[in-house]
Amino acid sequence: MGNVPAAEAKRVLRGKVCIEGNVQVGDLFTLPPDAIERQVVQLIRDAGDGGGLIVAPTASPYPPVCTERMWANYERMIRATLEAR
Repeated sequence: MGNVPAAEAKRVLRGKVCIEGNVQVGDLFTLPPDAIERQVVQLIRDAGDGGGLIVAPTASPYPPVCTERMWANYERMIRATLEAR
């Protein structure tokens, strides 16, 4: 939802700060797990080179109850991140 792609942020910020986030929290509620995995893999390709990236949602979960899809997507986000290391 931001206007700076992860690859551009990495180019500008490399070695200066750590980038955190970039997995839209709303996508964790709605998309299928395979789509979340693709997002994470692309994020790591775009901004993970050389470190300085923390893969995380853009916000904390805000619904009063976490759905099965959301839990599945959080798990897929974590697994995809670990497998990309």
